[in-house]
Amino acid sequence: MDVRIGSSFASSVRGEAAINSTLPWGDADETVYLQSGRQSLRLLSELLWAEGYRRLVLPGYLCESMITPFEPRDWDIHFSPLGNRLRPDPNSYDELCLDRPDETVALFAEYFGRGLTAEARSAIARWTDRGVAVIDDRTHHLFDSGSSGATYTIGSLRKLLPVADGGFVQGLTVTPRLPGNAVDPSRTRWKAMDLMAARPNDPEPARELFAVAEAEVDVADEPAAISSRSLDELRFLDYPALSAARRANFGILIEQIDHLTVVNDDLDGGTPAFLVLRTPEPLVLQETLAKRGIFCPILWPRPPQLPPSVPWRDDLLSVPIDHRYGRHEMDYVAEALNEVATR
Repeated sequence: MDVRIGSSFASSVRGEAAINSTLPWGDADETVYLQSGRQSLRLLSELLWAEGYRRLVLPGYLCESMITPFEPRDWDIHFSPLGNRLRPDPNSYDELCLDRPDETVALFAEYFGRGLTAEARSAIARWTDRGVAVIDDRTHHLFDSGSSGATYTIGSLRKLLPVADGGFVQGLTVTPRLPGNAVDPSRTRWKAMDLMAARPNDPEPARELFAVAEAEVDVADEPAAISSRSLDELRFLDYPALSAARRANFGILIEQIDHLTVVNDDLDGGTPAFLVLRTPEPLVLQETLAKRGIFCPILWPRPPQLPPSVPWRDDLLSVPIDHRYGRHEMDYVAEALNEVATR
């Protein structure tokens, strides 16, 4: 079977009319759209610092791009340990947030597509009532509607959607100043996505452009408006269909794989972002699957800013389950996983 499962999205063919008047994370008129999720955090870092906040509580397991937006300011950073399944611990957040609530910003994130639990929603309400500025990061559960009650909601769009750029912020009471960047990374990424769509059997040229685009994203850290093409594209995506495909593909793998531990089978009604496996040698499994055309990211490498005292999980591999695939591809992935697991 000649397959290529995973890796970056190609641009998609869309219909003549927009499908959605309302997006899963809220109406566009109430949302500020930026180029990336890290720009969303940078915007909030500057805003909240100006308001007098000085303490920052972050998840004890996170992507480096969740730390770097706060680095231009001298935040007093604390890390809240996550449980064995990498879910936020409200009790740990309580201890860190309620020490000096009027000075504290808390970034709260449910990973891998899980929905917020009733306990988490109650905790967020408790913190905001005491003056904590709570940021709910929805990057891994974009498809599921409903408010968490956080002070602000942010998300990165291109992780789970076929757009070249995009992040958003909700909860702002003033129109932000968007200084922009010298480089617009969406231009290169759209070129790569269009090239991948035009030449699906020759991915190398697109791969080189994606690498350039990723380097551009790394330096485009000042808040800037989302590209017009990406913003327009958001209205043409069929979010219920995208969510249904992920749920179906996740279910197919769950039914078929043996001898492997799934970390995020406790979705609490959420739409899975990936199927996340616990494995003692994720790099070896990643390389083995790549030889079969299955490209699985490791979320995430340990950020260099993390203090040595903060423990890290280095036993995770994320399997793609998005809308590009159906039962045929998932059967192939399950067969490959089971063969590797029994070696």
